[in-house]
Amino acid sequence: MDLDSLIAKARASVDKVEPVDQEVLLGDEIVKVRFWPLTGGPWRALTATHPPRAKSVFDQNVGYNLDAVVRNYPKVFIVDGDEVVNVAVPVDPEDDPSHWRWHDIYDLLSGPDMKNLSSAVWGLNEYEHQKRFVAAGKASAGVRKKKRS
Repeated sequence: MDLDSLIAKARASVDKVEPVDQEVLLGDEIVKVRFWPLTGGPWRALTATHPPRAKSVFDQNVGYNLDAVVRNYPKVFIVDGDEVVNVAVPVDPEDDPSHWRWHDIYDLLSGPDMKNLSSAVWGLNEYEHQKRFVAAGKASAGVRKKKRS
């Protein structure tokens, strides 16, 4: 097994992953929210900082508060035609670096738009992995046991 080659292929596959665009109604205009996927470490760190809400069956099923994950997603952009704006940036870095432009936008969205964004983020970071795993032929075959010598 050539580990260097496997690592290089893994890096290349990360670069091929496409973002997800989801239309939302912001005020009276339809804009696209673009999410780029996170690699495993950042995704796990983000979900770990937003534990499931005790009374949310959905949260308990996925293992984290997906609404909070979406609200604090670090790779989010607003797309309007050819214009792409990074909104995961502080509104006023000197006053409050933890308050992002994205928080202002997200908090103004409708419930259905928030739900659609949650589905997009979950699909991008959880479901897409499962699809790639199955495509690699690993899911149903399992791991073959080696005979001990």
